[in-house]
Amino acid sequence: MTRATGLALILLGIAGLVWQPVQHASPAENTPHYTADGKLILPANYRDWNYLSSGLGMTYAKSGPDDHPMFTNVYAAPEAYHAFLKTGQWPDGTMLVMEMYSSGTEGSINKGGYYQLASMGGVEAHVKDSSRPGDLWKFYGFEEDGKPAEARGNNNPCTQCHTKNGGVEDTFVQFYPTLRPVARAKGTLRPGTDVEKPAAAAAK
Repeated sequence: MTRATGLALILLGIAGLVWQPVQHASPAENTPHYTADGKLILPANYRDWNYLSSGLGMTYAKSGPDDHPMFTNVYAAPEAYHAFLKTGQWPDGTMLVMEMYSSGTEGSINKGGYYQLASMGGVEAHVKDSSRPGDLWKFYGFEEDGKPAEARGNNNPCTQCHTKNGGVEDTFVQFYPTLRPVARAKGTLRPGTDVEKPAAAAAK
């Protein structure tokens, strides 16, 4: 064995000791999990999911201006997200998680507009699961402690609003800039929900 060969083997050995494979969540971790009494467990890794969009001060009822509008950040489980990119539809087992944060206007160098504060106003999950009784899509609201949450009743305002106004099934895809064009192209975007005209139509 030459000196160069020996050195190369030593370096490979060191690299093998130092290198560790990147850990990714398994598909099973990104699907709904429940407690024995049927409460949904908030996925610990949801911030590693695909980010869909952020809203600011969005409301679905007529109201006056809000001096402190809330930010909402929406994440989709990777498997559901990539399935949607292919089909324009959400597969069974889809999970969407939405965080709500307070907004600030004066801090550091900011002179205009809003930024997100650290104070969280809540976390909600929207789940499509045919294995559960009741509606196919369900909402779950989590407290600050993140403990498992019960599904809201089938007649709750969130479910009724989403069922009536969802761009794709019960979800507000019309407000997600990366998914809206997909649904439009696949023909799954509910008529009358598109928030913008397609570029081709606008150019005419």
